[in-house]
Amino acid sequence: MREIRLGRTECADLSVDILKRGGTFCFKAKGFSMHPFVRDGDILIIHPASNQTLRKGDVVLYMSTDYKLIAHRITAATHRGDDLVFTLRGDMAPASTEQVSSKKILGKVVSLRRGRKVIHVDKGCKRLSSLLWAKSVLLLPCLFNILRMIKKNTVKVASFLRQ
Repeated sequence: MREIRLGRTECADLSVDILKRGGTFCFKAKGFSMHPFVRDGDILIIHPASNQTLRKGDVVLYMSTDYKLIAHRITAATHRGDDLVFTLRGDMAPASTEQVSSKKILGKVVSLRRGRKVIHVDKGCKRLSSLLWAKSVLLLPCLFNILRMIKKNTVKVASFLRQ
């Protein structure tokens, strides 16, 4: 596949056009918000998706207000009047969520290319493992607090034993 470089606006416009026509859109992921399932430099393969086919745990592509393409995981969906609004977040950002209208969802990430390997992220074990990871990341703040308390108490015990 030939790689072309586009500006943010051109890339966003092209992705909208391709996906609205029923085509497949590929782009290179940048950043670490979806690590370890999507890594910096992975090529994401996005298919068009309707609201009826999207479900909790799916990774979707949407366009931010500044024309940035973002791929994050659906954690919830709610109806607001006529609109379906998805709660999205990166797997490595447990506290950060975005409320995104279904009208802003461009498509669903179905697979990714990492080097020569193609990984199907919307099926089988890979989907299950990514869902489990996404849930476990929510526990990180609790784990950090527990570790902080253990460290604090360990220091107190150590200073007590030295007396």
